[in-house]
Amino acid sequence: MEKPTFTHDLLKTKVLYVSDLDGTLLDPTSQVSAESVRLLNESIEAGAHFTIATARTPATLIGLMRDVNLRLPGVVMTGAALYNFSERRFSRLQFMPPGVTDRLVKLYRKHDTGTFIYTFADDMLKVYHIGELNELEKGFISQRAHTGVKRFIVPPCGESPLPANLDNTLLLYSVQPWLRAKAVYDDIIREKTPVTPLCYHDNFGDDWGQLEMFSPTANKAAAVEDIASQIGAGRIVAFGDNVNDIPLFRLADVGIAMGNAVDELKEIASEVIASNDTPAVADFIRRHTI
Repeated sequence: MEKPTFTHDLLKTKVLYVSDLDGTLLDPTSQVSAESVRLLNESIEAGAHFTIATARTPATLIGLMRDVNLRLPGVVMTGAALYNFSERRFSRLQFMPPGVTDRLVKLYRKHDTGTFIYTFADDMLKVYHIGELNELEKGFISQRAHTGVKRFIVPPCGESPLPANLDNTLLLYSVQPWLRAKAVYDDIIREKTPVTPLCYHDNFGDDWGQLEMFSPTANKAAAVEDIASQIGAGRIVAFGDNVNDIPLFRLADVGIAMGNAVDELKEIASEVIASNDTPAVADFIRRHTI
């Protein structure tokens, strides 16, 4: 059945607005523009129920969202957890099935492919790494190493001493040459490894791939559904730009694709709005909150 467009009928019940960040709410400089902040805060003050759903961790989100008056938990790490910004607390943690991370480590080593391993302990993310660090990974660490919610346990050589038990793993994340990342992804699909895998191009260009592994129970859609249930929302309006937003669009009553979105997302969207170089998401929410 075709998704409904956003009409006055959808305003008769409580609506949860949920936005992806990179390529969606964030502008091309990877910031929430001052105009977006103003419009979002006006909407929230007027009663709009707004949150975010992103692949990012709170390590960068705390700074990015500091001026937005978020009252709901955000979906982080593509649904591997929720994060309450006011309480600085994780919840709804979706760990890998027992033994799966060890299997994945062996597979990555087989392909001589590095990856970050995100675990959760002592109320914070502890991040390990296997394989040699490439320049993009070094930059990734330097931008995130000084936050209070994430600790990198990664020596200069890139080979971390791994914990004996990796069953508290939330995520494996790699930035690797495309063909290498795709080879790992194809093996995981072929072996039917019990994970939710993602392999896609993003802001590093077509020569590079981002490879992510989550628990089978971790996805943006399931986490957003939980939030909607908690607040009693009868409608979900989602904004996105990339393939990892497809499950969320399939859940949402209304899926709004950015003008800069990939074709696969636009094809299933209820509506396409302006690109992320405008405050299009915040403007849409404000117009439908009045």
